[in-house]
Amino acid sequence: MNANLNIILDARRIKSDNTLPVKLRVYDLTTQKAKLYNLNINLSRSEFNKTWGTNNPPKDYQFYNGLLHTYYSEAEEIIRSLDPFTFDIFEWKMFKSRGNGKNIFFYFETKIEELKAHNKFSTLDIYSSCLKMMKAFCKNKTGNDLEYLAFIEVTPVWLQDFEDYMLKKDKSRTTVSIYARAIQAIFNMAIYNKDISGEIYPFGARKYVRPSVKKVKKALSNEHLKALLTCPAPPPYQDKARDFWFFSFATFGMNVKDILLLKWKDISEDKITYIRSKTENTSKKEVVEHEVYLTDISRDILKRYGTADQKPNDYVFDILKPGWDEKQIHRGIRNFTRFINQHLQILAKNNNLPVRISSYWARHSFATKSLRDGYTMDMVGDAFKHSDNSVTVGYFAGLDNQSLKQMNEKVTKL
Repeated sequence: MNANLNIILDARRIKSDNTLPVKLRVYDLTTQKAKLYNLNINLSRSEFNKTWGTNNPPKDYQFYNGLLHTYYSEAEEIIRSLDPFTFDIFEWKMFKSRGNGKNIFFYFETKIEELKAHNKFSTLDIYSSCLKMMKAFCKNKTGNDLEYLAFIEVTPVWLQDFEDYMLKKDKSRTTVSIYARAIQAIFNMAIYNKDISGEIYPFGARKYVRPSVKKVKKALSNEHLKALLTCPAPPPYQDKARDFWFFSFATFGMNVKDILLLKWKDISEDKITYIRSKTENTSKKEVVEHEVYLTDISRDILKRYGTADQKPNDYVFDILKPGWDEKQIHRGIRNFTRFINQHLQILAKNNNLPVRISSYWARHSFATKSLRDGYTMDMVGDAFKHSDNSVTVGYFAGLDNQSLKQMNEKVTKL
């Protein structure tokens, strides 16, 4: 465990009847700080020794012995579940009232605190935005700012009304689906914790079904790739945005976060070796290293934008700064991703290219071009370290007209 636990008498304040408050003491091994929590039980030293200080308490002290063991066991179970341990989350879980356990807002706030503790800022943004939208919806319905919304009130009808409200607020169906998934996860947490019954679960067949979103194939054709690479781009912004997009394209679609987190020790003479941030926490036992061989495109961009000193533990690109904490790093990655997308879309618009292009298209474009160029699904999947080909298929935007024409001519030539 990341914290030590004990039940003690707090001798700092003796009451008029010579009793002392019994408290739960939690010591955080990481921060080396301790907190005391009042259990609303007062005992004399003699009573405490007969209650907690023995394995066989007298009959008159068995009630308090059982109560203290219950507190201890609950606290121990919560501490074991926290990695990392934080006092904030421990307090949320340990001392919530029964009413809070029925409150979906409380559960959202608890989840948000957990995500903060684990530095999962992207998921944190989703849950925070979803909670904010839910409260705005409730205010729109009731005219009041609510801090309590019972799980039982979130029915299939409520969820459908919430979906309609979000669509009227110009939220995309993708956003609606993401928020609905967050609410579904919160319901599952509350059911697992036995705060609510599974009978009120509002998702599933003949209940509320999250809106399905057809994935748009986000890949550039060969002609568009050539046009994007060669079209004039006014420096410095559009040119820089394009360069980092092509760095991603030339590294099997490495995402912006992984690009910015690269350090010089990850780069050898002919390749980059890294662990994809999207998957590094999904299976601690099977973390997969990705190897990407350098090409003329990626070498040129490393030469132009890479930091000069090339110290092993320095970032390759001077976007994130040494000494930044996790929150600053998250913000820096988000801002630079936005920079790439905004200026790339301006460049695309000025050159009659797909204006929705974003950093996300680089990975799909690489996969699609590889398949169009004759590489097999297995080979592309191996390059991407996909577990099976069904994942690779999701990246393929299909054959373009020229490829279909060539295929038809080749197949029908008997």
